[in-house]
Amino acid sequence: MKFLILLVLLFSTQTFGQEKPKKRQLVICGNVWYPFTFYKGEDFNQGISIEIASLILKKLNFDFTFRDIPWTRCKQGVRNGEYDAILDATPDGNLYAPKAYASFFPIGLYTKIDNSDAPEVFTWQSMIGKRVGLIKTYDYPGKINQFKGWYRIESETEEKSLMKLKANRFDFILTDVFTADLLAPKMKIKLKQIPPLVAFENLFLVFNIKDKAIADDYSRELEGLINDGTVDRIFKKYLHKTFHELDKNNEGVVNQ
Repeated sequence: MKFLILLVLLFSTQTFGQEKPKKRQLVICGNVWYPFTFYKGEDFNQGISIEIASLILKKLNFDFTFRDIPWTRCKQGVRNGEYDAILDATPDGNLYAPKAYASFFPIGLYTKIDNSDAPEVFTWQSMIGKRVGLIKTYDYPGKINQFKGWYRIESETEEKSLMKLKANRFDFILTDVFTADLLAPKMKIKLKQIPPLVAFENLFLVFNIKDKAIADDYSRELEGLINDGTVDRIFKKYLHKTFHELDKNNEGVVNQ
C-alpha cells in the first residue's frame, strides 16, 4: 500500500512540474511600417505591434513567427489559411478583428514647406482640382477613396510618392504621419502638414474568422496590457507619446 501511494505521489509531482503543451504554431504576416513593424538585421521581429503581439501570444502559450509579406498576398494568405493573422490591418470578408486595438493609421495631407498656395486648413472643397499623390497599397479609410474632386496620382511606395512631390509632379501627398515624419528628413524634403488629419483608423491583429476564439483571447489580454500601462510604456520606447495620447488624435479628424 505504501509503495502504491509513493508511485501516485511521484507521478503527480512529475505531472505538476511539466509545462503546459504548446498550442499550434502561428504564422503572422505584415509589412515593414516603422515604428510598428521593422527589421533588426535580417529578422522581421521589431516594433510596437510585434512587441505587443509577442507578449500576448507567449502568455497564451503559442509558438509564433513573423513574416514580411507583400500586403495583398499577406491579406489573401490569411483569408485562405496560408497565414494565421495579419499585423496592423482592418477586417473585411472572412477576416475577424478582436475588439481591442493598439495601433493606428493616421492620414495627413502634406505639401512642401514653400508651397504658398496651400490652404491653412484642410477641407474637401479646397482639394478640388488639386494634384494629390496617394499610395497604391494603402487601404485608405473614410471619404478618401470616394472623393472625385482632385487629380489622384498613385505611386507604389511612400518613397516614390515623396520623390514625385519633391519634383513637383503633384501639389500634395496623402500619407500616414509616421511615414512622413520618418522619410522626409532622410529624403531631404521639408514638409508641412495641413491640419486637421484627413482620417484616423484603428488597426488590429486580424485573424481568419475560423480563429475567432484566438482573436477574442488576444483581445482580452491586450485590454489588460492597455489598462496596466504596458502598452503606454512600449509606445514611449519608439515614439514621443503614449498609446493613450495618440489615441486621442481621432478626435481631431476632418468631418467625413
